[in-house]
Amino acid sequence: WRRGAEAATSESAHLKWIPVGYDAKAAVETLEEACKSSDAVVITVPYANGTKEYSIMDQAINRCISSGKPLFTTNTDTYHNEKVYAYVGSSNYHMGTQCAKSILFPDDPDVITNRKEAPEISTIPNSTVNYRVYWDASDMKNEGISQRLQGLEKVFSDYNINLEIFLPTGNADCPCATKYPAGVSVEEGVGLRVDIKGSTYQYPPRYGMDACSQHDRQLEPDCNSASPPDFCEKGWCYVDSDNCDAERFQPESIGNYNWTDFRGKELEYSYETCGSNNSYLNWFDGSAGSDDNIEEGLSANNTITIVLSSNWAGKFVPNVFICGDEAFQMRGISQYGQSPFLQGLSAVSAATVAAVSLEKDIPWEANKGNAGATSSSEMHSVHMINPKMTDPLSRYGRAVVNILTLFEVNRGVTWDVWHDAEFESDWIMQFPPLEYIGSPSANLPVPETCKDVTNCDNDFRLFECSNEQPCARKKFCRNSFVHGDNFNDTDVPVYREFLTGELKCKDEDTEEYFEAGLCREVASTRTSEESEAKNLCVGHSFELYDRMYNHIIQAEHFVDITSLDSFDLIGTNTQRKFLKDGMQFAAMVRNALTYLASTGREITIKCHFGSIPGIEISEMFDKGSVQVNNNEQTEHILEEITKGLDQYPDQKLTVWVGTYRYNLSNWNHGKIIAIDGKKLITGGTNYYSQHYLQEDPVHDVSMQISGGPAITAHKFAEALWRTSCEWWGLAPSHIDTTWREPDGTIRGMTQITSELPDGGIIGLDFCPPAYSNAVADGILEEPTQANRWEKTGISVIPAARLGNLGGSIEKGSHTSDLAMIALMEEAQTSIKFSQQDMLPVILESAALWSVGHGGDHLNSGVTRTAFEDNWRIIGGVAKAMSRNVDAYMMVSAPCAWGADDPHYMQSQFQYNCNHDKTISDTKTTEKGVGFDFWHSVYTNGTGFWGAITSATDYVSGIDIGYDRWPVAKDIYKERAHIKNGETRASHFMDGNRRLQGESKNELELLSYGYGWSIENIADWISAYYMI
Repeated sequence: WRRGAEAATSESAHLKWIPVGYDAKAAVETLEEACKSSDAVVITVPYANGTKEYSIMDQAINRCISSGKPLFTTNTDTYHNEKVYAYVGSSNYHMGTQCAKSILFPDDPDVITNRKEAPEISTIPNSTVNYRVYWDASDMKNEGISQRLQGLEKVFSDYNINLEIFLPTGNADCPCATKYPAGVSVEEGVGLRVDIKGSTYQYPPRYGMDACSQHDRQLEPDCNSASPPDFCEKGWCYVDSDNCDAERFQPESIGNYNWTDFRGKELEYSYETCGSNNSYLNWFDGSAGSDDNIEEGLSANNTITIVLSSNWAGKFVPNVFICGDEAFQMRGISQYGQSPFLQGLSAVSAATVAAVSLEKDIPWEANKGNAGATSSSEMHSVHMINPKMTDPLSRYGRAVVNILTLFEVNRGVTWDVWHDAEFESDWIMQFPPLEYIGSPSANLPVPETCKDVTNCDNDFRLFECSNEQPCARKKFCRNSFVHGDNFNDTDVPVYREFLTGELKCKDEDTEEYFEAGLCREVASTRTSEESEAKNLCVGHSFELYDRMYNHIIQAEHFVDITSLDSFDLIGTNTQRKFLKDGMQFAAMVRNALTYLASTGREITIKCHFGSIPGIEISEMFDKGSVQVNNNEQTEHILEEITKGLDQYPDQKLTVWVGTYRYNLSNWNHGKIIAIDGKKLITGGTNYYSQHYLQEDPVHDVSMQISGGPAITAHKFAEALWRTSCEWWGLAPSHIDTTWREPDGTIRGMTQITSELPDGGIIGLDFCPPAYSNAVADGILEEPTQANRWEKTGISVIPAARLGNLGGSIEKGSHTSDLAMIALMEEAQTSIKFSQQDMLPVILESAALWSVGHGGDHLNSGVTRTAFEDNWRIIGGVAKAMSRNVDAYMMVSAPCAWGADDPHYMQSQFQYNCNHDKTISDTKTTEKGVGFDFWHSVYTNGTGFWGAITSATDYVSGIDIGYDRWPVAKDIYKERAHIKNGETRASHFMDGNRRLQGESKNELELLSYGYGWSIENIADWISAYYMI
């Protein structure tokens, strides 16, 4: 309202804004002063006719009008005076009736806007839902809200629908106490004295009495701090337990608030009667507490809460309806009401024109008086959340839905709620398996790899085995690396071709052997329903790819596979140079597709991968000879995984392979194998044999699940595939698509573009069939709206993120980030992370300065986007810890890079890891020290954070050395560091925040995100508190 008023006077008038709340005496004094000093006045009269407050304000208004000043009333239509210029606002009673229609008929705007009659009661959707109204004590005297409630009640009564009222005086079955018990006498205008923790405090008059309110807000000793406990913001009141329905309400007497002068006579108190949960009791006894058993509190089942002001909506999200004011910053919440901005704009604009007209003697050509609305500006935005969606969820699930609803994140692609999920007993896919965790790497069964030799399965690059032909033990040279295959005697990393000679250990190394490979029947060696599985010498985690195989071959119609890279990197130049550690994932997928071809089923299979800007090792493996030319090549991937299809001439598979990279920093990282909208494998596991199946394996976790979450996975994959329907221009971006039709015809972007004279491809159709189209065509089935929310299994909320592909928060750019924040905000006792790292990827800023991110300045090796995303999570951890929630973090060790040697430069944009303690031209730090980012921030210039103290030094780039923490930006004060009104990620990723003047030698510490030490993680949390 105020911003609208300010907009109305920005060029033509001066606005003085004086809030007085519900203090009629202060309002009269302010009005009398305004009439003396202003050219026009806009005022709100919230009181009911006949009250003392209404009378004294009416007298003051008439005196002001008599002085000749134009006076407008606004906001509340319960004041009537034929001498005022106009009333600007809506009819509150009418608004209440329209709110009721919006709730009962959310899909029929003609009914909501009175263009047609409302239907009969039998046609009302959600007629089995419970409805209640919440009205806070802070607006107890507001007659406009009272009339709004009357309008609501009238329509609900007409349809014989019960509307439970949470009035400011508490629930009717346990009302707030209005008088002290016998023997307690308190003078009017004087409050109780209260003993708390051994000290006595004078509390306000009528503390805890009469109405639901935040009675403890800002009061000593616990609620006047910068970060008060949750109970300080909760509504409650004293109650007489004899007046409470014992089956529905159980008032409490536990606590340390004792009435100093009347010990033993204290009334019991209730949060539940006010629609809150008793967080005070949880805080008092130090327990985590739970609100899951509160039927009348915030978690009431199958209930929609109607609030008469947006101020109260947050506590009831998502099953809430705002009646009365358009909540512009809460557009994801269903609402009907007047726009406060437009109301302020209209009222003050009218007052300004009236003042000018009076000055210039221009007639006011409108009837005066405020019997009707001059400007209503009403709007409705109705997308009701069915309570059946959220009722089965835990407090943590509801917290996730709440935050995603508040930020208006579209449900369906990056998140959804399902109540039909099924899990097998082995649904957690942990590899290496649990029995190996905690053992030395040398104790792992590690398979020997092979190629073109006797008893070698060339597809899997593993030896066949039997009782007569057991598995051999793989040799290694015990040194600091355990990667004997990758080194020659000068420690230069080389990847030799297979079988070029026996591994020779250096004199100072010890020649040792891993545990022998396991001779096991491998299901993924089958290529048809009739074929038999082979016995191969496998390693510790072979069940990983076997489970994926058994998952894929269940497909009847549709398969989506996505990942960071292609199977065993078969689409890159690098992997075709040296296939040294087997091809189990590539062989598994090839055999799964061949198996499906043998069934004769008509199936669409789509494989989509990121295209990382990697490197290609030169033919001579010269040290440091690298080039950026390692894009995923979809034609080669398709060739590799469809080699077995030609043996089935009548097969009906259509296989698509796509890849994308946007600029140098955006590509897919989601791992999905979704089958027919029914079955799903998802998690952290990449398809790398070297990293997961050999020595020194990555520890990763995925899950296998059946039910609705598979549908969400398909829709997420569909969003990724849209990249193949667009063109982003030249390098460094990259997209590619190739597909094979059932008759064996290969088509692709390359073939299509080569036919065009100008090489253009815009408008050409190389988009694969979408999952949603298969549903629309009746090939696949989804739950109907009628049974969408039936509880038939386990409740699951899948959450993903599209990053720059989403383009905005609403479209899914940060969905999983918000979900994690919600979980951390709701945490009661502990948060446990198992992560690659908690901190950003460290990049060589010199290399990215002129190439990446559109010329944005990247400082201290941390990009702008990476900083923001990680800072948000660090903030969630820090805030949770401030509530005495314990945080546990398991991260990868410094210098870990999958199963690769830390010497080996994965990208020219990433730092080499300093593996030793030598000092050379480019290595100046010891292993494990970590990247001391915050030391640099603290010592070298908070000016880049916006706290510039010397413009000259800032412009010249001289390092001043501030030795102090940056000032917190306003964005950090917002929930999850994202303002409710923000829509595009770029809006809240402010660039001037990191240092720029560091030297390369000082920055070159440890590689990848793993370059941070454990101490560095503590530094970031500490920095969050400091800032």
